[in-house]
Amino acid sequence: MFAVQILPNGDILIAGELAYILKTSPHQPDWALVHGGTRAPGAIAPTLHDIAIGRDGSGFAVGQEGVILKTIDGGNSWRQKPTPSSGANLLAVERRDAEWVFALGMRTALYSRDGGESWQALQALDVGLNWYSDIESVSADGPLLAVGHSGRVIRIQ
Repeated sequence: MFAVQILPNGDILIAGELAYILKTSPHQPDWALVHGGTRAPGAIAPTLHDIAIGRDGSGFAVGQEGVILKTIDGGNSWRQKPTPSSGANLLAVERRDAEWVFALGMRTALYSRDGGESWQALQALDVGLNWYSDIESVSADGPLLAVGHSGRVIRIQ
């Protein structure tokens, strides 16, 4: 597993290989598989690298092959969203608010202005040349900071 998020209600989600997302809660100590990668026979589902779910229960998981999954129910169910970067390896996702979402990774960065329903490639800075592995909001209306290989730190307004 590569990602973990603890929600305000105490629920815990973890994600990783084969597009698996597991969930547990303080009231149910067992882990439940809420998403498992399904592919054509012989194909392997992509690894998920990060999860970001807001207080409203909507959020995203991102990973290999440009996969972006969206939840609107606190991670109980997930739907894949189309992206312009089907071959990308996405490593991090961050919700700025209910509408603005950013995903980045190896030589790619994507953003959505409509709550993750549609995605566009970010054509700025050096995201097409380098790897970025994490992104965080500085404040609700402030810039985002992304970090990556070779000590890279970029600010996204």
